[in-house]
Amino acid sequence: MSEDYPVFSEEMVKHINEPFEGLFGNNVQTRVVQELTADPYNIFRPKDLEDLADASTPSIRRSLRNLTEMGIVYRDKNDSKHPIFRVNLDSKILKALTFLSFALIDDREGTNHMDQAVIEYCRKETIFPYVQASTEYYEIEEEATSSQYQIIEIEDAMGSNNITA
Repeated sequence: MSEDYPVFSEEMVKHINEPFEGLFGNNVQTRVVQELTADPYNIFRPKDLEDLADASTPSIRRSLRNLTEMGIVYRDKNDSKHPIFRVNLDSKILKALTFLSFALIDDREGTNHMDQAVIEYCRKETIFPYVQASTEYYEIEEEATSSQYQIIEIEDAMGSNNITA
């Protein structure tokens, strides 16, 4: 039984285990950002990030300080002795990096996860009206021709409207 596995170029294989597949290099801050985007709902302790990013305590502290200044993470004030960092889920930088993560996977595997994530993001943020097709069809027969029409819903921030296309 033969299975079809994706074939990767030598260049891609070289970078596949690097953060963001080597796009930004392989430094401590990039490895930390990859861990944050991989699990944004988790809490992160510096000691855990040292293990996950394979980095020293000073490097992790420096990265967390930079990411805090950029608004990507924030320090939870509940525990002053054992710092806890959380991802700022409202950070547009983090959202863009998450889309980038999906894009890298999509390009490598031929999937469309990024497209789905962007559509979901736009729906939540009500950035633009979107069109959603339904399965309701009807036909109009005119003399020798027959036409099929589909009911389409257009949703926007003001409510829903139906149109015929």
